[in-house]
Amino acid sequence: MISMTKNSDYIEHIDFLRAISVIFVILFHLGNPLIPGGFLGVDVFFVISGFLITRNINKELLHTGKFNLKNFYIRRIRRLIPSLFLMFLFTFILGFLIFPPSLFTGLIESMFFSSFAASNFYFLSQTNYFDVSANLKPLLHTWSLAIEEQFYLFYPLTFLLLFKILKKAKYIIFALVTIFLLSLIFNFISSEGYISEKFIGYFISDPNFSDSLISLQFFFLPFRVFEFVIGGLLVFISFKGKILKNYLNLLGLVIIIISVFCFSSETEYMSTLNLFPCIGAALFICNEPNEFISKIYNLNIFKITGKISYTLYLFHWPIIVFYSFIYGFEFTVIENILLLLAMFLISYIVYNYFETPLRAYKNKPLLISNHGLISLILLCIIIISNIKTSVINSDGWVWRVDNKKIENLKLFEDPKKYQIKNWGAAGYEKYGFLGKLEKRNSIDMIWMGDSHAGHYSFGLDSIMVKKHKKKTFMSYKISTLHLPDIIHKRIDSTKTKSHLNSLIRLINSNPKTPVFISHFWNGEMASTKVKNSKTNSYENFKIDSTGYKELCEKIVQFSKILSKRDIIIIGENPFKSKHDLSYVDNLLVPKYFSNMNPQSYFTPSAHSFAINSYFRDYFNKFTNIHFINPSDVFCEDNMCIEQENGEIYFSDKDHLSKLGSLKVIKSIEKKLLKFINKSATNSTGNNINIVDIDTNNSSESNFIEPNQIINHNSKKLKFKNWYGPEAKHRWSCDNYSELIFNIKDKKKFKGTIEINHDVLGKQVVKILLNDSIIYNNNISGRNKKLTLYFTPKSLNNMTKNTLRFEYSNPMQPRNSKDRRVLALAFKNIIIN
Repeated sequence: MISMTKNSDYIEHIDFLRAISVIFVILFHLGNPLIPGGFLGVDVFFVISGFLITRNINKELLHTGKFNLKNFYIRRIRRLIPSLFLMFLFTFILGFLIFPPSLFTGLIESMFFSSFAASNFYFLSQTNYFDVSANLKPLLHTWSLAIEEQFYLFYPLTFLLLFKILKKAKYIIFALVTIFLLSLIFNFISSEGYISEKFIGYFISDPNFSDSLISLQFFFLPFRVFEFVIGGLLVFISFKGKILKNYLNLLGLVIIIISVFCFSSETEYMSTLNLFPCIGAALFICNEPNEFISKIYNLNIFKITGKISYTLYLFHWPIIVFYSFIYGFEFTVIENILLLLAMFLISYIVYNYFETPLRAYKNKPLLISNHGLISLILLCIIIISNIKTSVINSDGWVWRVDNKKIENLKLFEDPKKYQIKNWGAAGYEKYGFLGKLEKRNSIDMIWMGDSHAGHYSFGLDSIMVKKHKKKTFMSYKISTLHLPDIIHKRIDSTKTKSHLNSLIRLINSNPKTPVFISHFWNGEMASTKVKNSKTNSYENFKIDSTGYKELCEKIVQFSKILSKRDIIIIGENPFKSKHDLSYVDNLLVPKYFSNMNPQSYFTPSAHSFAINSYFRDYFNKFTNIHFINPSDVFCEDNMCIEQENGEIYFSDKDHLSKLGSLKVIKSIEKKLLKFINKSATNSTGNNINIVDIDTNNSSESNFIEPNQIINHNSKKLKFKNWYGPEAKHRWSCDNYSELIFNIKDKKKFKGTIEINHDVLGKQVVKILLNDSIIYNNNISGRNKKLTLYFTPKSLNNMTKNTLRFEYSNPMQPRNSKDRRVLALAFKNIIIN
């Protein structure tokens, strides 16, 4: 039999733990910089839940020999669901009154998934918990409640099964420890990258593997199981010695506090390191404090906060989101105090006059029967489902918006999709030529960077390509700083380095062609690390003059790699604070809040002016590095225009719309032509043609179609580092080889590649499609067929696609005249 180590039904000091945990979470959400790890309060709640649920199940099994699942689930429903649905009503009313269609639609969708404990999956597919967009999602915090409810669904059944099969406490402890270790190891090995993109793809479609992995670890129950199980194990653990228990209790509290102050969302291996606050919570729970410390723990402020902690957690985040939406996210001390008072007052009232009366107590008649309560909950879910359908079908209940505003937006067709359809790069490839020009070898301009390079695509195509017939290559495939000795915090460095090397090869194969570099400079600095030349370690950029200096030095270093040519740095365009709404979203705020009408001018982030000023002064001393400031087009006296005469220049808070893109390129048109003409004058006339294929002008016969068998001597492929063709195949002739091909419409492809090949010996072959790894494993044998899987979205229409093979053990032939490097012999390929 399992013996109980906790005799009391109610452990008072747990209320103190609940209180400080919810306070940490609230202060973190209020943006308090002193506690960057305040979100770990949720992890502590998971430990508490694991302990209390295991204790209750174990106690009932000891006393009765069985466990009533029906009563357990009824108690959980009465405890959690009524207050949750009341909070839904609160957020629905406020969202209806003030949210524009796009945000209101997201609110109703999240409410629907939250109503049946699946909001963690919804938010997993939508956002990273720490993303800027998360600040406008009033129900984002329900992810933790969803995980807890999923735990309540599966854990009692699992524990009962263990109890019936194993019977003895020591075996059950062993089983729980095994589950704990498996969950913890799962976290660690996934953080090391030993988890397939295909597995992640079942839950999230974000193309950024690292961001997707972080979200999966945060929102997915299997990565959180060890936290609950730590609590469950406490039921079978006891420490002897009153003094020792007093010290261990304080030690647990200290570990939690240190974790909250030292860890942050940027901490590596956070999904594993949150073990520390969980251990702290475990030590605190299972060890009683001494009499003096107990008096502190039992102060009324802590007891009340602990008792209302669930209700406080439910209401605090919607209050912050809606207040911030109306008044802005930068809170004063007075605002923080008023918000805290509002949260506590609302939660106290809900707990005492709504939540508590609905709960079941001994010798107290139920306010509503179990069947009545469940029926009411099901009715609410049906109502939410119908509202969701109505909101989606009527564009976010756009009828809430003033008709005059709707008239102004008719040209956008679907205002909710304005950003998608009207940003400067909409309709353009991330890597390839802009527009279509007659076939010729030379390139007039190369633009590279992130989406803040891409949003100039429309303007460049309209002015430079269509008007001046200048051949322009655009690359913004990967969002990072494409500079030496800089790595992204989340994107695999091998992927970014490979892409940077391919850009360098492209640029250097076009001597004298001017290169334009444009990034969201401040945003990318916050997302990357720079190599310290003294320590050879990578460190965070400082978003100040020190960091700007390091960035400029890397730009100069990069310019030296690109041989003698003009490098043009496109500065930071004006951007709004991360919490501000775009002009279009402001325009669509419902008529009930007329005081929120959008303004034509905005005050941009001070960082955009600061970095542009530094760039201008730093590059002024160079003859080949030039600076163009796009903010000059929009800003005067620290105020920037967002729209004029019905023309909206920004598609969101920091990206240019097509009209904004056109406005910038028109204003710098003469400068661009000057750089192009200068490069043409300096050219020797012996240009090395670009290595990459220009397929915009390829004949129809050079495009690969699905299910075609393309053999080793086909003209539909360009072969790099292959020897041949021989009679039946062509051999690799380096430690890597490439197949380069063109397609017209990637929508026709399903995502499989079949390669017929021979392999000499045994090779570990890494295969990449457009710099994305699709295979990394052993290959051996003759007359073999290898099937690969890829995402059709990764293909490029009307420009080159590269299938790259990298070999672990290429063998040089004995004959020195033989140019083959014997690794892989290619026969044919079918792309479908």
